Amino acid sequence: MVVILGAGYTGRFIYAQAIARGLSALVTSRAPDIHLPFASPSHRIPFDLDREVTWRYLSAGADLIWCFPAMPLESISAFAETVLQHARRIVVLGSTSA
Repeated sequence: MVVILGAGYTGRFIYAQAIARGLSALVTSRAPDIHLPFASPSHRIPFDLDREVTWRYLSAGADLIWCFPAMPLESISAFAETVLQHARRIVVLGSTSA
């Protein structure tokens, strides 16, 4: 299972490639029904780094691909302690905030 955190330009591309290769993939957004029309409804999940209640939608043991600015530090630290330790693998894509 691949979970793409943030489905902007890069996340959309990764999702399309994963689906084309027959992988199980989910994409996230703060408002998935509005911002993720390219993904099957069953592949859309709500996620907001600043709203801990949305973290429960991320599958334990999944490969996470992080495609949004890694900030604020307090939220990242809490997310790492709660969720990232249960991920199979994590890839952080970014520039200055990675």
